[in-house]
Amino acid sequence: MMNTERRRNAEKIYEIWEELIKHVDRNFILILNHYIGRKIGMPVDIAIIERPSEFKKYFMEIFGKAAWESLYNMFISIALRLNIKIELVEDWFK
Repeated sequence: MMNTERRRNAEKIYEIWEELIKHVDRNFILILNHYIGRKIGMPVDIAIIERPSEFKKYFMEIFGKAAWESLYNMFISIALRLNIKIELVEDWFK
């Protein structure tokens, strides 16, 4: 069970995730679910909250470091737009 602060942070990360998926092709999410969701054993929209370090690990294994940095930078950019501290994103994916 998540403590209150982690739950609040998870809600903010999910808010960023929802905004991100509005701007990417639906096929991208299907691809993430196929490659990453299968490895983790859950859809990526849940994995991003419950297992962020595994999501990052498998994303980098499958798509490479440059692709991860691009996705991560999108998270940061959206966080700034939503007035969410970028430290939250940095800490989430450590």
